[in-house]
Amino acid sequence: MCVAGVLMVATTSGFALWQTSPVGPVAAPPVRLTPTRLSRLVLPVYGSEHLLLFSKQDEDDARVLPVLLRFREGEQLEKLSADESPPGVMAIGVECAARVKIFQAASRSALAPWDLMRLGDGCASFSEALLRFLSRNGWTPLAAELGASAVGVTRYREEAAVSNREMGMFTEAAPATVRVGELATALQCTGREGGEELTLELEGPGEAVLLACYGEVPLQAAAATWEQRAVLADSLPEVQDGRCTDLREALTIKQGDGES
Repeated sequence: MCVAGVLMVATTSGFALWQTSPVGPVAAPPVRLTPTRLSRLVLPVYGSEHLLLFSKQDEDDARVLPVLLRFREGEQLEKLSADESPPGVMAIGVECAARVKIFQAASRSALAPWDLMRLGDGCASFSEALLRFLSRNGWTPLAAELGASAVGVTRYREEAAVSNREMGMFTEAAPATVRVGELATALQCTGREGGEELTLELEGPGEAVLLACYGEVPLQAAAATWEQRAVLADSLPEVQDGRCTDLREALTIKQGDGES
């Protein structure tokens, strides 16, 4: 046995031996994210019209993380800044029933359709219903992670390399390609007693932003995901004028409404 791998410690009763574990590379801490802007693309990329941008939270980094959204997620985020009535209790209940797997994972039991339909009572959104259900079942959301490996490959599409022509950018200074794609997203929770962990697969980054809006759930991405996908703003696809939503302002308003 290698002497360097053994630690000998004197004790009152004699000697105790411990085998030291090999020290591997320490993973970089996750990058905290702030959603900044939602835009409509001039030229949809593989059928996706909405482009969601994240920046590093409280850090001086000019890059942004671009993510394509499914149309429904994009529409839901656009409504954050619109003065529209929230969906009715029945509509929220129907969505809860359709998302039965996420609620059964949190409750660790089978749920009847009529029980799921009642989860929308007193809630302004599906996100609020989910957060309330988690709390009732002893779970506290820690963070929503973009690019979470625990949920595997995104169900909709791998990342796409978008060329200058696809982006509507023709200047020589523009990069040859920019990584734009969907990201698998998961909600990480911990039990009230500590020690228990729960990972719930979300529909996408758009749903993570909604959870940040209604429950102030932190948003993050692995450091490797940020370094692989983050780009400067002038490398992004061309977006439509007048079809941009300032998410920082929208989230501040919604979170303020929740506190009042």
